[in-house]
Amino acid sequence: MLVECSNCGAPLSLGGSERFVKCAYCDSTNKVRSLKTLAVHTPAHWKPPEKWAPPPSTQAGGVRASKAPSVLVYHGPRIAPVPQVQVKRNVGCILFFSLLMVLVTGIVPFFFLFQSSSRSTLPSFLSSAPRTIDTTALPTRGFVSLDPGQPSITHTAMVTASLEASRVATGCHGNIPLAADLGIRLSQPRHIRITASSTQDLTLLVREPSGTIRCDDDSGGSRNPLVSAVLPAGESRVWVGVYSRGTSAMYTLTAEAFDSADPSAPLAPSAALDPNQPAALGVLDMQAHPSGMVMRATIIPQVNVQPLGPSCRGIVPVAPHLVVQLSRPQTLRVTTSGDGDLTLVVRAPDGTFRCDDDSGGRSQPLLTGEMMPGMHHVWVGVYTQTQPRAFTLRVEPAVATRRSRHR
Repeated sequence: MLVECSNCGAPLSLGGSERFVKCAYCDSTNKVRSLKTLAVHTPAHWKPPEKWAPPPSTQAGGVRASKAPSVLVYHGPRIAPVPQVQVKRNVGCILFFSLLMVLVTGIVPFFFLFQSSSRSTLPSFLSSAPRTIDTTALPTRGFVSLDPGQPSITHTAMVTASLEASRVATGCHGNIPLAADLGIRLSQPRHIRITASSTQDLTLLVREPSGTIRCDDDSGGSRNPLVSAVLPAGESRVWVGVYSRGTSAMYTLTAEAFDSADPSAPLAPSAALDPNQPAALGVLDMQAHPSGMVMRATIIPQVNVQPLGPSCRGIVPVAPHLVVQLSRPQTLRVTTSGDGDLTLVVRAPDGTFRCDDDSGGRSQPLLTGEMMPGMHHVWVGVYTQTQPRAFTLRVEPAVATRRSRHR
């Protein structure tokens, strides 16, 4: 407990049970009950001053000139003030580390988000990059017609890419512009061969009227792309791209039309086969019939298919017997059975042909292997010219042959 001396105003520390206290500075005896209390509990840091000089409010002889209260801090030890430079430095450190924590807590989650992305690209809400091609914009070089009488078109231009082709379709490479380079108009399905050449590594993307995407990178040789396919009637669009992001390139684009499905094959046989005619057995959707189907029909021999390729034999009708529709790549087994020596011809969606004669044994054909998504046209023929002949056609998923164990 601290009290104030009534004579000189000095602070006096008491234990709490004293009735009288003698001032160590002015030797006056004070009655505790009449003294002014400065603190109920003596502060832990407080020490009595070595010397005491009465404050100005106390007159000589110990008589108080006024009743102004003594200030305890005046008599106690003073705390050294913190230098102003140190205060500013401490505040600066606090602000710096606060800002650092905000940046770390904000950036680290996005860092791991980017790492988890296969392309390590920015999220769509942060990236200003376009998400897909513009299929409504007019192609840079406009539209050309490649109907009969217009066999090809060639032009030279500059490509500056701004979109990753992989955003458009899986399996596409490189970078392409938003708008198509060229539009191709067809009044009927035709085999179109599209190539692009440059000193840079180029890519191609072709979009059919139905929205089907075809891509290529180096099939044309020397890092040049090539797309060769039977395009349907309507407007198809062509994008020329560069493999390396952020580069530009001068290129020459050529689009050629052929009257046969295979540009190297003679025109007459392939022109005689008409995949646009209704198939005798209709369309087999493998997604709706995953186990395949067995069908029966009749061969009316009309077209010799030998010029289609070295493995093609026999005579088939003009119209296909069956159209097999695939929504994904699938390995199929196509075979026939019937009287006589039969043959098979299958036209893939890209216009290429596969043929077989006797791989199924007993003069029966067999075709098996992975087939691309799209419409596959199937013709069944006979080895030599003859009268109409009945046959059974079987289409089913291919199953790997297991070797039998001998004990």
